[in-house]
Amino acid sequence: MNFKLKTNLFSTIILLCLVFSISTNSFAQLNSGNFTQYTEKDGLPGVQVNKVVVDNLGHIWLDTLNGIAHEIQNQLNFVNNFSEVSKELLDEMKTEIEKGNLDDAKEIMNDVIQNLEKINHHGKRADGIVKGMLQHSRSSSGVKEPTDINALCDEYLRLSYHGLRAKDKTFNATMKSDFDQTLEKINVIPQDIGRVVLNLINNAFYVVNEKRQMNISGYEPTVSVSTKKMNGKVEIKVADNGNGIPQKVVDKIFQPFFTTKPTGQGTGLGLSLSYDIIKAHGGEIRVETKEGEGTEFIIQLKA
Repeated sequence: MNFKLKTNLFSTIILLCLVFSISTNSFAQLNSGNFTQYTEKDGLPGVQVNKVVVDNLGHIWLDTLNGIAHEIQNQLNFVNNFSEVSKELLDEMKTEIEKGNLDDAKEIMNDVIQNLEKINHHGKRADGIVKGMLQHSRSSSGVKEPTDINALCDEYLRLSYHGLRAKDKTFNATMKSDFDQTLEKINVIPQDIGRVVLNLINNAFYVVNEKRQMNISGYEPTVSVSTKKMNGKVEIKVADNGNGIPQKVVDKIFQPFFTTKPTGQGTGLGLSLSYDIIKAHGGEIRVETKEGEGTEFIIQLKA
């Protein structure tokens, strides 16, 4: 048991290092002068991403890496704690067996079995996080594959939250999820849809954090993610109770390089790229917002 546990922990650490290495190499290649060409949309000419934009995207990804590390550390803490408790229980069980108290020994054995189940659960959770991020960090293959949308949304909701927490220890927000458990896997490019979901959730946490800093009495920052199957489509909603988007700029938010964030804090590419990705999947993305109350992004994909 101890050998397997140490092997799993070692493997997890190695995989996390690979995630960081792949991500760093990706941004290094971009900074070497390789530019991404974007096509015409909304009457705007094609544009190229420069190094300033790449730097900003790099900061966003590093924040996400902080979230990944935090989530994995949580799982490893559970594994370590339950392992230590199990060792103590086994020592007690050995003592009871030597005394001939078999009934007491069986009770302790049941506790150990429960702890081992918990260790297995949290080990698989850490393994799933690493595998998901390794997949996310790879260049998109462009091939659609059956994807669990509920699991994808849940993973990025947690990682986005912990990424912001790692950057700002004072930040706190309520995370809400409402996933349709009847959803079956749908054929999408998981890396691409993952990037869209992560971008929308990052934006949601950003705006509720901005509103939190206004010190409004009774305000509770809240970000909600939900999924639902309706009329042959899968609907993903990312909602926040931030300040909303001014009506005069709502029609511009999917345009390349348009951002409502202060200079240096936004690239203006996140929503534009999200729009392109969803359209390439034959889906739709729209926004509903009310100034002072919040915003909701709605994605619809073919089931």
